[in-house]
Amino acid sequence: MLAEEQRLLDEFIAAIGAERSALDATDTADLVAATQRKSALATRLAAIEHSRDEALRSAGHAAGRTGMEAWLALPANAGARPAWQALLAAAARARDANDANGKLLALRLQHNRQALDVLLGESAGGSTYGADGQVAGSGTGRRLGSA
Repeated sequence: MLAEEQRLLDEFIAAIGAERSALDATDTADLVAATQRKSALATRLAAIEHSRDEALRSAGHAAGRTGMEAWLALPANAGARPAWQALLAAAARARDANDANGKLLALRLQHNRQALDVLLGESAGGSTYGADGQVAGSGTGRRLGSA
């Protein structure tokens, strides 16, 4: 079970990498594909984690990391410790890479919002163009050339 979880986690990390490449290249189509792949893998990872937790409970242990550590403490299971440690290390890498992508996405979103604010005239000062292509000012002044 740990080997399958590791394989899925490696695919998940690759999907996060593809997501990062798409973000760096501002390639929306690749970003959508990578995000969908990442989401599907996250669902599969959650299912295998649930199965692992059920197996631990069936063996009389708690679910999660605590139960896994108790299970690994048994002499008959000690050989699985390296695989568990590798899984934990990969999970930490996945979390860090996913957090970095999230921060990059938030930064890009902020920049896009600021650009839209400028284009829509919601920034401090200055006139902008409206949807009709005409200058859209604050509307507080008089029209020039009228009495």
